[in-house]
Amino acid sequence: MKIVSLMAENQAPLGDLTVKSRLPLPLVRRKRKLLEDADSIGPVENTKRSRSEKPDVQVIESASGLEARGVAVTKAIHHLSDKSASSAVRKPTATVQPARSRAMSVRNGIGTSRSVFAGTVNSRHPPSSRPPLRGVKGSVTPETSTSGHFGASDGRKPGSSACSLVVSSTRTTHKSARGNQRPGWDLRGQIEDKNKVLIEYRNQIAFLENQKSHLERDVQEKSTVSSTRGKELEKLRQAFNEADNERISQRNELLRLQRYEVECCELQRSVAELSTAKSSLSIQLDCSQVHLQQKTDECLKYSLNIKQLEELVENLKNENAEKAEQIQSQEMERRRLHNIVQELKGNIRVFCRVRPVLKNEENSLEHIVLSENSITLEKTAESRTGRDKKEATRFSFTFDKVFSPLAKQSVVFEEISHLVQSALDGYNVTIFAYGQTGGGKTYTMEGPTKGPTARKLESRGMIPRAVSQVFLTAEELQVKGWKYSFVASFLEIYNDTIQDLLVSGASRHDYEIKHKPKTSRSSELYVTNLKYESVTSSEEVEMLLHKASENRSVAATAVNDRSSRSHSIFQLHIEGSNECTGQACFAILTLVDLAGSERLNKSQSCGERLKEAQAINLSLSCLAQVITALGHKDQHVPFRNSKLTYLLQNCLSGNSKTLMFVNLSPSYDNFNETLNSLRFAAKVNDCFIGTAQANKK
Repeated sequence: MKIVSLMAENQAPLGDLTVKSRLPLPLVRRKRKLLEDADSIGPVENTKRSRSEKPDVQVIESASGLEARGVAVTKAIHHLSDKSASSAVRKPTATVQPARSRAMSVRNGIGTSRSVFAGTVNSRHPPSSRPPLRGVKGSVTPETSTSGHFGASDGRKPGSSACSLVVSSTRTTHKSARGNQRPGWDLRGQIEDKNKVLIEYRNQIAFLENQKSHLERDVQEKSTVSSTRGKELEKLRQAFNEADNERISQRNELLRLQRYEVECCELQRSVAELSTAKSSLSIQLDCSQVHLQQKTDECLKYSLNIKQLEELVENLKNENAEKAEQIQSQEMERRRLHNIVQELKGNIRVFCRVRPVLKNEENSLEHIVLSENSITLEKTAESRTGRDKKEATRFSFTFDKVFSPLAKQSVVFEEISHLVQSALDGYNVTIFAYGQTGGGKTYTMEGPTKGPTARKLESRGMIPRAVSQVFLTAEELQVKGWKYSFVASFLEIYNDTIQDLLVSGASRHDYEIKHKPKTSRSSELYVTNLKYESVTSSEEVEMLLHKASENRSVAATAVNDRSSRSHSIFQLHIEGSNECTGQACFAILTLVDLAGSERLNKSQSCGERLKEAQAINLSLSCLAQVITALGHKDQHVPFRNSKLTYLLQNCLSGNSKTLMFVNLSPSYDNFNETLNSLRFAAKVNDCFIGTAQANKK
C-alpha cells in the first residue's frame, strides 16, 4: 500500500543533538506527541568531557538522569534510521544492543560492594573503516572504542553514588542484509522496542537507588562505629596515661626502697662495729678496774708522803697561773683565727632553704634539684615540634649552703653559730631572711608562734637559738675573765613607718632614725623614742620575743593565712670587758625577718592589704637597688630611699658580717616567685662589702 502525503521537515532535539527527518504529516504529528511524552520524563543532562578523554562521543550522565537518557538514545537511533532510509547508497550497519544488567563487584571506601551496569554497542565495521557518527555533538574516530558501560569513568571514586553512561555510535543505514530490524515506517513497533529499553533502564535506576540507600545506611553505621571507636580509643589513652603515671610512681617507690635497703645495710654494719667496740670497752673496763685497785694500793703507800704532795700542789698552782696566761693568749689567737676563717668564707654569705611540702600542695619539689651548695629549677614545656616529647629549661644557682626541706632548725643554726660567736668577739653580725610570702621566713627566724610545736625546743628559730648561744658562751668566757652586758630592742617597719614592738599600741611615739654624735662610736645609728631593754638571761629575751610577736602586724592573704605585713628587726647590743687583760669590745647582733614579696594579682590584696603589699614591695625594691649598687661598687649607694635600707646601712656598708637566708616554696605554682628570689639572692652573693673590723674601746 502506497501512502502519498505531504512531507514535512521536523527537528527533534536530543540533549545537544539536532536531527532532521522527513516523514508524512500524520506521522510527524504522532512522532511529536511521542517525543513530548518522552521529554516529560526528565531532561537530558550533559556532562563535561574529561581532558584525558579520547575522541569518542561520550555523554556522561548522573544516576538521576538515566531514565531520560534512555528515551534520548531511542530518539537518536530512530532519527538516524529514518535518515539512512532515504540514502541511496548502502553503508555498513551497526546493531545497538540494550545494556544488559551486569553486576560488577566493586569495593568502596568502607568495605561495601555495589553493582555497576554496563552496555555495549557492537559495530560491523572493521576497526580501520568505521565512519564517524554524525548528527551528534563530537565525533568517533576509527581508533575509538565502540563499547560503553555504566561505571566510574569520569574519575570519580568507586564509592560515589552516581554512575556515568557512555554511549558511542556510528552512522548506520536503516536496512541491513544481516540485521533483523523493523522497517522505517513501523514507528509503533520501534516505539514499543524503545519502551522496553526504557523499562529496563527504569529497573536499573530503581536497583541503583536501592544500592545507594544501602550504601548510605552502611556509611551511617560505619560513622557511628567510628565515633564509638574514637571514644574507646580516648578512654584507652587515658588509661594508658594513668598506668604510665602509676609505673613512674612505683619506680620511684622502688628506688626509695632500694635506698632504704642500702641504709639498712650500713646501719647493720654500724651495729656490728658498735658491738665490737662494746666488747673492747668491756675488756678495757676490766683492765681499768684492776688498774684502779692497784692505784688504790699505791695511794695507801703515798699517804705517807703528804708533805711532798703539798709542795707539789703549790708548784701546780704556779703552773695554773702560767696556763691561765696561756689561755688568755690562746683565746686572743682563737678570735683572730676565727675571724680569719669567717673572712675566708666571706663577710656576706647566702644560705638557701626550701620549705617542706604542705598537705594541700601538689606537683611540689619535682621541679627542684638540690645539692649541698647548689639548687636547680627545671621548667618543663611542650616541644616546639608538637610531639609528646618535652623540653626542660634549667636555672642553676650556687650559694654557700643549701638546706633541703628535711633540714631541722638545729642543723640550720649550726651553720650560723660561728657568726653568733663573732658577735661576742666584737664584730657586728646581721642575719636576715628574704623570700616570697609563705616561704618559711618567720619560721626560720622565730620558729612556730602558734600550734602544738610552738613550745618544742627543736622547733625554735634562729633568734631564740642565737640568744641562747650568746648567753651560754658569755658564761663560759667568765672563766677567762670576760664579763658582758646586753640590751635588746625589737621594732617593725609597717607601711614605711617604724613601730616599737615592745610597747603597746596606746603608748607609741614618733620614731626617727639618727646618727649618734661623732664623739661616740663611729657611724652608729639609733632610733629615737625606741625602748631598749636590759636583759641578763635568754629567758628574759624570749619573753620579749613573745610580746613582740603579739604586737606584730599580720594578716591573712590568698597565699598565706598568717602573712607578716611588716619587716621586723631584732637587735641585741653586746658590751664586754676583760679584767685580766683590760680589753673591751662592743657589737650589735641584728636579726631581721623581712616581709614576704608577693604579686598583687596572686595575693588578691585589696583595701588595706593592697596598701601594705605596695609598701612591702617598694621597700624590697629599694633593698634590691642597694644590693645592685654594692655589686657594681657605685660611689653612691641609695641607703636612704627607704627606712629599711637606712636601718640596715651599718649592716651592708662593710663593717658587719652579713648572712642572708633565701626561703623558697616547693610548690610549682610559685615557680616564677621562686626564680625571682633566687636571682636576688645571687646578686647578694656577688656583692663585696669589704672586711669587717672589730669594735674595741
